[in-house]
Amino acid sequence: MMRQSFPATMPVTLDALKQLLVQAGVAPQAVDRIDPAQPLSRQGVDSIAHPLFILAVEEHFGLPISDEAALSLRTLNDFLSLLNEA
Repeated sequence: MMRQSFPATMPVTLDALKQLLVQAGVAPQAVDRIDPAQPLSRQGVDSIAHPLFILAVEEHFGLPISDEAALSLRTLNDFLSLLNEA
């Protein structure tokens, strides 16, 4: 997969993360209903899809995510905060 780098002025969007969730194997219907403030584990993102999603985020945005940081990424808002601060 091609890595993309975004300038600091271009924030990562919720829609971009939702597309990566679908690529990680989460059903599009489940992704459409995701509340970005609620834990992904309570919204159809299982223990297999979550690490695949983290890998997809790393590859897509060209940003390595440490194991320690990955443990704190529970919601889409968590991912948005991390990526938009990078």
